[in-house]
Amino acid sequence: MPKYRITRYDPKNRNYKGHYKVNTWTSYADIGRVYEGKKLQPQEYLSVERNYVDTILSVASNKKVDSFTVYELESYVTVAENAQKLVKRGLCLTNKERRLLETIENEKQLDLDEIETIIPLILRECLWCKLVSKEPKCIVEFGYDLYSYVICSGIDRSLAKEAREKGIFIELEDDYGWQPLA
Repeated sequence: MPKYRITRYDPKNRNYKGHYKVNTWTSYADIGRVYEGKKLQPQEYLSVERNYVDTILSVASNKKVDSFTVYELESYVTVAENAQKLVKRGLCLTNKERRLLETIENEKQLDLDEIETIIPLILRECLWCKLVSKEPKCIVEFGYDLYSYVICSGIDRSLAKEAREKGIFIELEDDYGWQPLA
C-alpha cells in the first residue's frame, strides 16, 4: 500500500536530498522560542496541531474508517508529569486527554472521537503508538519533529489540496522519494 507523509513542512523548501532548508519550529517544546524573528506562541502551535488532526481525520473519513486500534504503545511518564511539561509551554491537558492517558493500553480500540484526542497527545510527545484500522486497512504512524505517516490505499488530491490550504502538506513516497500530492 502507498505511504504518505503528512507534515507542516512545505516540500518547496527541501534541498535535493530532501532536507528541510528553513530553520523553523518542530515541536511543542519550541513554544516561546524565536523563529524567523517571531516568537512561537501556544495559539500558533495549537492551530497547526489542529490542522494535523483535521487532515488525519479527513483521510480516515475518506477511507470510511471509523476506529483504530492502538499498537506498540510507548508511555514513560505519568499524567501529572505530562501535564507539568506542557504547562511550561503554555499548554494544558483537558479532562478528556487526562482520561485517555490514564486508560490507554495496547490493543485498545479507539473511535474517531478518541483518535481526535490522542493525536495531539502524540504530537506533544505525551505518548507514542501506531494506529491501525481493520477494514479498510489504514495505518497512522508518527515520527520526530511533527512528521506523521499514513499507509492506505490512496489519498485524494482534493483532500491534499484542502490540507495544503491549511498549511499541511501530503506527499506520496515513490521510487524517487517524496512527491507532493497537491
